[in-house]
Amino acid sequence: MIPFECRRHKPDYTPVIRDADIEAQVEAMLADYKPALLREPQPISPEHFAEAYMGLNVEYHKIGVPEAGIVGAMVFNDDVIPVMDGGRLHNIPIRANTIVIHEDINTERYRGFWRFTLLHECGHAWMHGRVYRRNEDQLILFEDSGMFPHSVRCYRSILTDARRQLETNEDFREHQANVMASETAMPRASFLPLAQAFLKEQGFGEVVSQMEIDRNPVAAYHYDAVLKSLAVRYETSVAAVRVKMSRLGFVDSEAALFL
Repeated sequence: MIPFECRRHKPDYTPVIRDADIEAQVEAMLADYKPALLREPQPISPEHFAEAYMGLNVEYHKIGVPEAGIVGAMVFNDDVIPVMDGGRLHNIPIRANTIVIHEDINTERYRGFWRFTLLHECGHAWMHGRVYRRNEDQLILFEDSGMFPHSVRCYRSILTDARRQLETNEDFREHQANVMASETAMPRASFLPLAQAFLKEQGFGEVVSQMEIDRNPVAAYHYDAVLKSLAVRYETSVAAVRVKMSRLGFVDSEAALFL
């Protein structure tokens, strides 16, 4: 596996790096893992990428209580996490270097969200080991568990809030993991020409007006068709494609942030 490189870090080892530099490193990693992903638009197998290429373990459990909204976690050292079983919460051991995904999103209905979540946790594993391995008291996965694991927990809101403000170091780490997930799921090299082709097919030029999409139902219909076609090709969510299109400059909106 090609290691993550970053020359600047904050005091807690959170990387200080541009999105474009993360994306360039992801492209190099994909070229090492499976070059065809950069040439031909196709879905990546997140489990195979995590296990066979990154050397991680992947497990599925009902993580914590439902109201917590935790959909995934990256566990950096041997630890325990609380899970629901038979309506009761209890702790189970988890090996170091394990991604834990909430089993409820491992379904056809949430296939795109599952894919993005798993790749998001891969992003933490790749970029944030120095943050979570260095100090036993660094982060509590579940504050009421009495444990001090080397883990990062990710809530549904982190992966679905496109307008999340980047204020804390945790915000930046979550954003970086989203950047990695998006570029791994939809590599720019294959995504750009395909998006251009689908836009042309639906009668759009090189850039789509957000105002037109908002005010013209016909334009909105055709743009949705573009998003759905891309989502089907990469087997990801329409929401993730929408954000990707905005970030790549296909939409003249400044409101686009990462999903």
